[in-house]
Amino acid sequence: MISDKSDSFLSFIVRFPGNSAGAVHSRQGIDQNTQYSAAVGSDNSRFAPFSSQMEWEIARWAKLRGPSSTAFNELMAIEGIVDTLGLSFKNSGELNKLIDKSLPGRPAFKRHEVMVGVKSNTTPTKNKIT
Repeated sequence: MISDKSDSFLSFIVRFPGNSAGAVHSRQGIDQNTQYSAAVGSDNSRFAPFSSQMEWEIARWAKLRGPSSTAFNELMAIEGIVDTLGLSFKNSGELNKLIDKSLPGRPAFKRHEVMVGVKSNTTPTKNKIT
């Protein structure tokens, strides 16, 4: 005779009232993509808040080169480079302000400590709805 171990466990199912379990809800009545586009400030440019693909690529290059912005600032200080490239920022400080002002920040996480017996686990969590 083969016994099923699942018979020894009790199952409890609590049905969700209504038909909207798992549905995406918004406090403002608009979806997340529309909210993000409004925060960035441009409906028609896929490189917003930058004015062009080239400006976006230059900004990306500058931000991915590491914590030092000296080389980028020296490049931008060359006479005529900003005008020739048509950039909306003249140095790393202006680039950082543009990014901080125009793009949404990182999600807020909370740190929770869970104790199981004598073992402690730290778990980061975030509210997925906000």
